[in-house]
Amino acid sequence: MVGDVASGALSQLVASRKRALVAFIGFLALAIVAFLAVAPRGPGAFYGMIFVVGLATGYWAVFVTTASELFGTNLRATAATSAPTWCGRSPRPSPRSGSS
Repeated sequence: MVGDVASGALSQLVASRKRALVAFIGFLALAIVAFLAVAPRGPGAFYGMIFVVGLATGYWAVFVTTASELFGTNLRATAATSAPTWCGRSPRPSPRSGSS
């Protein structure tokens, strides 16, 4: 919830949802790299990094709003609920790709 508010505030501050999305996705990439480097050091570092990664995923609130506004009024609710599903189901490399 903190990340959602932060991404919304950033998009208002820079007056661009696109810039806020790019900034938060970059922040998430850095947070994941830091998580992999810092988390094994102990429980305190692990929980701290989980908080940072959770904060960085707050861009979803702005993403869903942006995706829903691309459609007309009669399709906005469908787009707002379908956009995260389509992103979750998008093709990505799998360790088993190519094997039968």
